[in-house]
Amino acid sequence: MVLLAKGMCANNHKIEFFIYHPAHDFYESELMALNIKVHKYRKMSQFSFGPVFEIRKILRNGDYDAVLAFMDVPGLYAELASFGWRSPPLVVSERSTYIFHRDRMWKKRLAEQFHVLADAVACNSYNQSTLMAKANPHLRGKIETILNGVDKNVFYPSNSVSRNDVSIKILIVGRIDEGKNALGALKALRILREKYGVEVLVSWVGKLNGSAASKIYFDQINELTTDWKFDDNWCWVGERTDVADLMRESSFLLHPSFYEGFANVICEAMSCGLPVIAGDVCDNSLFVKDGKTGFLFNPHDPESIARAINDFLSLQENEKAEMGQKAYALAIQKFGLDAYVESYEQLFSDLID
Repeated sequence: MVLLAKGMCANNHKIEFFIYHPAHDFYESELMALNIKVHKYRKMSQFSFGPVFEIRKILRNGDYDAVLAFMDVPGLYAELASFGWRSPPLVVSERSTYIFHRDRMWKKRLAEQFHVLADAVACNSYNQSTLMAKANPHLRGKIETILNGVDKNVFYPSNSVSRNDVSIKILIVGRIDEGKNALGALKALRILREKYGVEVLVSWVGKLNGSAASKIYFDQINELTTDWKFDDNWCWVGERTDVADLMRESSFLLHPSFYEGFANVICEAMSCGLPVIAGDVCDNSLFVKDGKTGFLFNPHDPESIARAINDFLSLQENEKAEMGQKAYALAIQKFGLDAYVESYEQLFSDLID
């Protein structure tokens, strides 16, 4: 959202934000630097009609040309706020995948029925666009696919010619929960040690999901890390603002998730010229070209993860560097900020017209 807002501000559009969890202010400083107004409303319960009424009031009192809602619940709030009056054109953004919603699919399906109140549904992955159109034939005419962009001023390759180092530094970026598959990654490290005689250093960037189940999962990983003597090989880094710097210092990005909407971190890593080793799920194979820009694996099989890592480590240094260069070239082609912004500009213009 912030990247899109920055790009549109650069094209002289006026942007405003509405948020209902004001404590989540990780990117607020970047909005303030651009003088972007942020409407803040504090939601008091898990689902409340308060944000609906507040959005509706803001839209009625403002002179807006279009509205864009990110994520499922904000999309539902914006759709309800637009009901019954001639509101500005509304685009709701689908930024996850059905696999993520598997345990509560009925809620997801129910929420999707409110997309009839939206003027367009922007999916950020081809996989989700295809699945959504198949599940909701009546929405086919509204579904657009707009891939996320990457800020090349932040995510760019290292100036050093090679990442050749004594240690093998693996970077993983993502929240800590079962879906991100830390257990599979840890099991793969054990296989690397016992079968291939390889020792690696893992830095996991991301916060712990706040659920009780995620805390149990986190404790399980820590217990196994100690039991398998990986305390010196595995580091929970926490939330960081210097992810791009960490990418430039790493040997490759490992992305063991079981599912993805659109993996921002894969695109950001490739933009840093970093090879990517990722699960062969959803859209990942469109960007991680096996043996060219990285390697793919079955995230449900730790042996497959270990084999993909070992395949990369078995390359000559010039081959690793060439893989990073190809990853960067593909990122420039696919994830440019200009194309990202222009796609939304065109969508808004079409709806306004």
